[in-house]
Amino acid sequence: SQGKGYASKLIRPMLDRMDEEGLPCYIETMDEKNVSLYEHFGFKVMEESGIPDTDLTTWALLRDARGARRRFQTWVIRFVYAVPRVVFTKEGK
Repeated sequence: SQGKGYASKLIRPMLDRMDEEGLPCYIETMDEKNVSLYEHFGFKVMEESGIPDTDLTTWALLRDARGARRRFQTWVIRFVYAVPRVVFTKEGK
């Protein structure tokens, strides 16, 4: 199912909303294949770290706030392992 635009259909509406509100976005992934996908949407790798006592790696990515109204809030999108589930939470006030 790669190359069919499913990721864009899931991610783009939220990024558009965050752009309208001038908010940055933070994503964590444990799947290296996702890193280039998120970079395509403007995310930059902030940290790559191994999880102690495992062979797992996690990547933390940030997409800067865009738009006229930049705030100090961050939307967090968490993709846990390779499970196709997205959880959106709003941090900050």
